[in-house]
Amino acid sequence: MKVNITSPEDDIRILSINGHVDASNAKALEDEFEKIIADGKSKIVVNFKEVAYISSAGLRVFLSVVKKLKTLSGELMLCEMSENVNRIFKLAGFTRIFRIVTTEDESLAHLAKG
Repeated sequence: MKVNITSPEDDIRILSINGHVDASNAKALEDEFEKIIADGKSKIVVNFKEVAYISSAGLRVFLSVVKKLKTLSGELMLCEMSENVNRIFKLAGFTRIFRIVTTEDESLAHLAKG
């Protein structure tokens, strides 16, 4: 798994993930989120365009992050999911917890408003 972090605006961070998100790399992903939050950034977009699979360990990372961001009045948005990854989120019941949109631009427009 590779993670690329960009900053389209001062208060927004985009994490573009490439590869599988599973038990072997969930801690590294969690560490990336922790760095962003410790830096005072609470608006995060995760682009799943290059993610083919996410395990329960990966799902737990996202659940932990969304809980932390809610306490900071922040927001986590997920975008560009493949059908397979979206199905995993649905099966876990996470589509009710996370704001999932089609494109990165849609995510940025929403966060910029709010």
